[in-house]
Amino acid sequence: CCYTVSQQLDIYGEVDISGKPNDFCTLSAHDDTRIFKVSSTGILRVSNLRLNHGRGDKGGAIFVHGQFFGDNVMFADNVASIIGGATYVSDSGAFECANCNFFNNVANTIINGNSKVGASVFGQRYSKVSCSSCNIDNSTKSHQQVMAVSREQQFVFAFDWKDLNDL
Repeated sequence: CCYTVSQQLDIYGEVDISGKPNDFCTLSAHDDTRIFKVSSTGILRVSNLRLNHGRGDKGGAIFVHGQFFGDNVMFADNVASIIGGATYVSDSGAFECANCNFFNNVANTIINGNSKVGASVFGQRYSKVSCSSCNIDNSTKSHQQVMAVSREQQFVFAFDWKDLNDL
């Protein structure tokens, strides 16, 4: 199944979205808009979905002010004109992902000499980011930092990645 998002979906309360396991329903923005913006009061739980072709200034697929929990989510072909190709996590946000895949996400800004900052995930200071049993393949964008944090970062940042290029 495939659904098209024509405008950003704003999350203010608790929202659960779940596809069928191993079926990967797709939410696509067709490179027109960001897919989700989670407000400071929002909690978004997503499982068994593909989020692709999102486009935004910060966070191509998701901009997180509140809380995001993902399980078995594929982030593919998302673009941020500034930072956080797939996901941008604000200083008040929390992003937790397990069994997720990040493929060909792009961030287009160079900050402090660091090329293309946070192609997959960018966490702003004081944010909380956790990724476990996740896979990442930015082989076509190998010059980009796939994970990044802001200067003077004071947040919990834990991840367990498998780079598919090393398998």
